[in-house]
Amino acid sequence: MADAAPLPEELEKAKKNSTYERFMDFSKIVFSRESTYRGFVDVFAEDIPNILADAFRGKAAFIESILKSTLTTGYIFTAPQIVKKLAKFCYKAVLPQFDQATIDRLMLFKLTDLESQEKFNQAKQRIIKEEINDSKNQADFYQGSQAVEASKQADLEGLKNFLVDFNPDDKLRTTLYELKKNIFTKLAWYTSSMGTVIPIIKRLFRKYVLGLDRFVGSVKYLDDKNAEKLGSVKGFSLKQILMNIVSMVVIPSAFTAFMNFDKSALLKPIFEKLKPKIDTRHAYHPQTSLFAPISALPYLISKMINSQDRFELMENFIRFMVSGSSLYFGDRATNGVLAKLADNKLVEKHGVEPGVLYYKDHEDSRHVSGSLAKLFPEAAKFDHVLERTESNPRLREEATDLYRKVFYKGFGLHAFGTFALKMFINWITKSRVERALKHA
Repeated sequence: MADAAPLPEELEKAKKNSTYERFMDFSKIVFSRESTYRGFVDVFAEDIPNILADAFRGKAAFIESILKSTLTTGYIFTAPQIVKKLAKFCYKAVLPQFDQATIDRLMLFKLTDLESQEKFNQAKQRIIKEEINDSKNQADFYQGSQAVEASKQADLEGLKNFLVDFNPDDKLRTTLYELKKNIFTKLAWYTSSMGTVIPIIKRLFRKYVLGLDRFVGSVKYLDDKNAEKLGSVKGFSLKQILMNIVSMVVIPSAFTAFMNFDKSALLKPIFEKLKPKIDTRHAYHPQTSLFAPISALPYLISKMINSQDRFELMENFIRFMVSGSSLYFGDRATNGVLAKLADNKLVEKHGVEPGVLYYKDHEDSRHVSGSLAKLFPEAAKFDHVLERTESNPRLREEATDLYRKVFYKGFGLHAFGTFALKMFINWITKSRVERALKHA
């Protein structure tokens, strides 16, 4: 006797439990956290293509590339935990009466939320909405786990009760504002130190593990004798040591000064304009505009400082320029453009206002940034998509599906572009070395 056909609800349940659906549910969690999202971009659209490109340069370059990617990836994905530890340290020094749960909830408020009592009260509604959506996203991913669902529900109830009861006076609110600034400046000192140290670790790895005290990218076509003839330097020079120390100090010092611009009538407008982007999401996840200047910049500068010959220096400089462009334009030229194209489909089909899947308001600026946003829009965070579609379940379902597909396609395009650029940079370095050998 043939088996009975599965019921529609059974088919729906099977679909929801499929690997594809779980993969898509996971994307909603990733895309609502900038630091996590940035980490995934670095792994899948930067590190893996770079590792594959370095594999064509030989075993040493391949292994060193894996080490570098492991260090930088760990550095990015542990950022939320570092912020959490710094928050605990700073709060315990100033407001020791607050326990960890209270600190977690207070960190949900952004710097702009702490400027006035009115903004603080308005932020409460935004926080509840964001955390409800985030809890739902996590519940979807961990579907079937009653423990996770119960834990998230308890956290939400605790947050709601806290926000109802917690009404700080102006003095406490100002203290919370200064505390958050202090947390970010301490984060700058940590990330700047780590960013500077990683290229140094890579140099030590070359010498003591790979047994090569020279640029590994040219090993396949340049022997040690000719490398030294062309100016390869062994060990660390005094100049490099001093520049590393200066780099480790200057960037966080500059960031600390920037965080105090609000105390200067002349500089305050600059700080006020950038302040909304210099913050965290979901309490501890740094936004890109906060994390990049205090982590990626020190790392890229340290790479150039610790170059062992002019070919590595030029290659690191080119990659510095490419990485800087990729950080801003990479996502926009792939995920952003695809998001805008998908958004046009929603506008045509559902008659909604543009800007469901990307930030259309960025195009309204009369400055150069507005013109760039029209060509290379910024794809929206997932909570923005949910907010724009909350009154239309059918639109929400379609927008969510389009949004997730756009980002995975964007990852693929970004990765391919990174690989092609890296192979081109490898070719440039090889051509420069061969030309130098002819004239040596």
